[in-house]
Amino acid sequence: MQHGMYGIYNDCRCIMKLTVAHSDTHARSRRKRCGPCVLMAPEFEAAAKQLEGKVRFVKMDTDKEEAMAARLNIMGLPTLLFLDEFKPQEGDDSPPAAKAVLKGRLEGAIRKERILELCEQYFFDAPTPL
Repeated sequence: MQHGMYGIYNDCRCIMKLTVAHSDTHARSRRKRCGPCVLMAPEFEAAAKQLEGKVRFVKMDTDKEEAMAARLNIMGLPTLLFLDEFKPQEGDDSPPAAKAVLKGRLEGAIRKERILELCEQYFFDAPTPL
């Protein structure tokens, strides 16, 4: 899993978790703790491990990346963005660029099972979970 970075990838499916002041080493700013982000961290890690090689999981600290958080219209944390590979239309001769398609968005903490269900739905054409 990639941490502390963001990007739009055109080479694979991606789920981006937007949080406040978290890193792989669990170094946290005591003044900026996000309770739901802390609760969801192990669920996100477990889902990333289970889907390793199929879906790229990325974390972004919204305090460090304020401009990107504003661009993505982040209003609540944690936020999950489900980004899929951009496929140009037939006959599109524009130069390739790093682009992605937003397949889904969810604000609030969820369990690993729900993350996996949503990945199946958005990336692997599974039925919509109830």
